[in-house]
Amino acid sequence: MNIFNEIFTKSHFGYGQAKAIVFFVIIALITLIQVKITGDKEVSA
Repeated sequence: MNIFNEIFTKSHFGYGQAKAIVFFVIIALITLIQVKITGDKEVSA
């Protein structure tokens, strides 16, 4: 919601886009770590 408000309410498009990219990178890293951890415990049939 903060990113949305930054872009559309305050019209700070560059700053809002930078926040969105940082947020995406953080989520991607968390996802990769989770896949790495749970992938090792996966049982193959």
